[in-house]
Amino acid sequence: MTPGVTVLSPFSFVKNGIPPPQQSHHSQITTFSNLFYKDCFSLHDCGRKKPLQKAIVFMDQPGFNDYKPAFLHGKSISEVSKLVPDVVETIKNSVERLIKEAGAKKFLISGILPMGCLPSFQTMFPKSSYTCDKGLNLFTRFHNDHLWQALEKLHLKFPEVEIIYADYYKAFMAILRNHKFLGFKTKTLMKACRALAAIQLTLIH
Repeated sequence: MTPGVTVLSPFSFVKNGIPPPQQSHHSQITTFSNLFYKDCFSLHDCGRKKPLQKAIVFMDQPGFNDYKPAFLHGKSISEVSKLVPDVVETIKNSVERLIKEAGAKKFLISGILPMGCLPSFQTMFPKSSYTCDKGLNLFTRFHNDHLWQALEKLHLKFPEVEIIYADYYKAFMAILRNHKFLGFKTKTLMKACRALAAIQLTLIH
């Protein structure tokens, strides 16, 4: 799999005035299928043999790489929020495709980390050095809520399939809220990797 891949197609980015990525989630699913089922006549044919029944399909923060370039190219939180329904629907369709065509039985799909607390976004939206950006965190929860609801619908449609939602947001915030107990200093808590994030943003531009 290619790091930085997006969920939406290149056309969706062009339509919203954002430079398109090199690869989309759809092309990644196709690449995965071709690699995993290289000895099969077709994905459907391999699905009959059920090789994915014992495997766990892990999708790590799908959608994150769709939103980050949108913010990098000056889109507001309100504008980027309009991408959420399409992003979540694409994730949902990808899971359903793997269930129907490849016989996948177990999925672990994570939500997105609180963007307003991440160093790169802190650099893009500089405010207080000691707090997270509330607007970005509300946006993150907006995406995560939509994703969770979509996965619940899939679970109702395919009750025999195990679909686990990994709540990265709550896990991250639990660490942040208990930082003193865990040995982190308040004054430097939000400054970790800030310099590296600035360098990364410069390279992206």
